[in-house]
Amino acid sequence: MKNSLKQLYGIGAIIILFMVSGCQREAENVTKYTGLVVINVLDKKLYDDCHIKGSISVPFEQVIEFVRKHVDKDAEIVLYCSNYMCTTSGHAAKKIAALGYNVVVYEGGTAEWYQQGLPVEGPAKEPYLKRVIPQPEGMDTDVIHQITSQELAHKLRIA
Repeated sequence: MKNSLKQLYGIGAIIILFMVSGCQREAENVTKYTGLVVINVLDKKLYDDCHIKGSISVPFEQVIEFVRKHVDKDAEIVLYCSNYMCTTSGHAAKKIAALGYNVVVYEGGTAEWYQQGLPVEGPAKEPYLKRVIPQPEGMDTDVIHQITSQELAHKLRIA
């Protein structure tokens, strides 16, 4: 009886070791984005319709956790949404900056990028893409640095 109990404990210990080492391997395999990371914070439907070529989709509700888990602290993060009237990218950028990340906002968003004929992916059928919305005066530029389409194109090596 004692030997079978020892064997049972031994098997249990081996199983726990495999589980723990599997968890460690899983944690080690988490992709860490480095360099320039361009993130579209719109919902997946809008991202699929049209987004800046080379950007990734991380909906606003998930972006803080995504950055914490998947983006290297030394990465340069650019957040964008639909256009100047959309405030989600700026709101998320403030929270990400507070965590110590290097983050900027492209406030012109998908619409301005599309209107300027810069590279996009997707069928581009959403009506907001054709609606020209100029940059409002007095935007909150003190907290988060904003970049222009030309600056972002340069970072993406388009221009």
